[in-house]
Amino acid sequence: MASLSSRKAARAIGMMPFDSLCEVEAKVAMPTQTYKNRAEISPDISLWHYSSIDAIAAILRSHSLRLSRVDTFRDPFEGSVPKQQMEDETLLFLSAHARQRQYNSLRGHYPQMRGVDADPFRDLWADMTHRRRALVASSHAICWAAGDESEALWRLYCNHTERSGQGVALRTTLLKLESAVAGNDLIISPVRYRPYHEGPAFSDHLDALFHKRRGFRAESELRVLRYDELQYQSLMETLRDPQAPVPPALEPYFFLNWATHNAVDAIVISPYASDTYEQEARSAIASVDRAFHSLIELSELSERRYAPNF
Repeated sequence: MASLSSRKAARAIGMMPFDSLCEVEAKVAMPTQTYKNRAEISPDISLWHYSSIDAIAAILRSHSLRLSRVDTFRDPFEGSVPKQQMEDETLLFLSAHARQRQYNSLRGHYPQMRGVDADPFRDLWADMTHRRRALVASSHAICWAAGDESEALWRLYCNHTERSGQGVALRTTLLKLESAVAGNDLIISPVRYRPYHEGPAFSDHLDALFHKRRGFRAESELRVLRYDELQYQSLMETLRDPQAPVPPALEPYFFLNWATHNAVDAIVISPYASDTYEQEARSAIASVDRAFHSLIELSELSERRYAPNF
């Protein structure tokens, strides 16, 4: 059974010309730099970025964060929408096609309509898929874990050596992170977790970039997102004009300047680090800048820092 909102929308759209519907869909899918559904989160919450020695040293050396293009993320659901949203849109698009058929049939009976070119039938489902894929192809993001240190995330993200879980993490707070990257026109928001096969449709186009399936909840992700509107508009031009050239893809990475010394509270070495790995990490980080030496600490989860009591 379609929702009440979707039935009302279908009746409204069914009364609109086909070209007007396309304009409405363009407005619905047009990303902006504000996100109305941003979840509440304390500015003092700890944020963690787990990675390898080399990656963390590169961040500290370059004073920049590496954002990855969202369509290169491993989760195939990035940018997708719940099942309910697809069902709601089916009603809208069927109404639009019915309206277009009626319009085309009337043109033969009313001379005053003959000067108006009829739009060919378009696959609105394919158009909407194009818009959603264009959104993720026009966005870069870096992910942080919010809250306490996570043993599971050490093992998930730090698998760059033969010994699983060995790595290094940057720890900061939301307030310091936001202050360090201010002025870059970013969207910073926690990710919400929900089922996609059930539940309501999204209410904002950016929801597709700040939601994941419930199975990912252990990540406690906070996402720093950069959206390239010019790239998105160029990709949309290929919808409006099939002869328009397809723009080249954005680079896989975008490097964002940030004030490293003011932003980092601690540089934490994994609880699974061997003595050799710990010394390697300390040496690599200190070689970047001696000022970082005082920020290095061994994880609180390490039995070498806090031994178990029996």
